[in-house]
Amino acid sequence: MDRTVPAGAALLLDFIGSSEAPRGYNTIYGYNQNTLPKPITKMTLGELIDAQVSFTKRFKSSATGRYQFMRATL
Repeated sequence: MDRTVPAGAALLLDFIGSSEAPRGYNTIYGYNQNTLPKPITKMTLGELIDAQVSFTKRFKSSATGRYQFMRATL
């Protein structure tokens, strides 16, 4: 975790991340990340937001990344 993140916040973020996406930052809902042409960490923010439209259609959710951000909140 980045040292600029306060210790309490880092603990909370690690707790959320370990529950939502224990496999890491490239996780998408349903662990369907292996069906993508490239990892989400290699996408620009714009590419990811655009791709989340197809995630909703294909996987029934746009939840993406370690903290499972939805398209509407990303």
